[in-house]
Amino acid sequence: MKEKVLIISKNQFGYLTDVYKWCEYLRMHYDISVICFNQGFPKISMEDVVVSYHTSKLPKIIRGAFFLLISIIRSFFHKGKILVVYFDKCEIIQKVCRSKKIHLDIRTVSVSTDKKVREKSDLKLINASKYFTSISVISEGLKYKLGLSDDVYVLPLGADVISNTAKKYDSLNLLYVGTFNQRNIEETITGISVFVNKNPHIKIKYDIVGDGNHNESALLLSYINKYGLNDIVELHGRVPYTSLLTYFNQESHTFSRAHIFLYGRSSSLVYHSMSFLYAATIYHLVLLK
Repeated sequence: MKEKVLIISKNQFGYLTDVYKWCEYLRMHYDISVICFNQGFPKISMEDVVVSYHTSKLPKIIRGAFFLLISIIRSFFHKGKILVVYFDKCEIIQKVCRSKKIHLDIRTVSVSTDKKVREKSDLKLINASKYFTSISVISEGLKYKLGLSDDVYVLPLGADVISNTAKKYDSLNLLYVGTFNQRNIEETITGISVFVNKNPHIKIKYDIVGDGNHNESALLLSYINKYGLNDIVELHGRVPYTSLLTYFNQESHTFSRAHIFLYGRSSSLVYHSMSFLYAATIYHLVLLK
């Protein structure tokens, strides 16, 4: 009989790639349950993974308190390992469930342009981490920034080889995949406009996949209209990981998050990234600890 694992993440299942891939690999060794918000996106299912959705349509304070309460109750009665992807006040789960060893994973810090907002957010992270004895972070830099101990796991971003399709380079097909938060994607649209004006003979297409928390999509659309790029730049909104293959197959150059991923002559990903299988292996060690 496989050991049980409970994963708590506010992001709807299938739309935070990290959690999705952890489940994909770890389900071979554990019975996995996931608690998350229903953010209104199409639901993604995975065999042997049980997902509990909770509404995100309530007022912010109420839905946050409700999600926290559900997480505490589920954690208290859970017979197995528990992983929490950091969210504000998540340390309360560990405070209430003192007898449980809960693993905390920190995927990001604030990228606000306001220094005071960043410092306040970092302080919350630091205070929350004090209540957990098992922690993983996305990078050595983040571990240093938060002043965490040396025994904290570093669990970096990873990437599978998504597409093996041979690419054609007779036209320039660009793809951005990732969050819009503080990424200044509108500057890439301005750059496309400059490029098109200087090189009208070159065929170019730019697909943008993702979303943000501050109406960035409307801003990007205004830039597309401003430069008259409706036939060149297309917004696709948030797309689940399982549906990205179509986009990767048709593009020759791909940009993801803060890193740039390029398809070389071998037509395979990856540049400066590591396999999700390696990430899952680290988590496997965390769970066995």
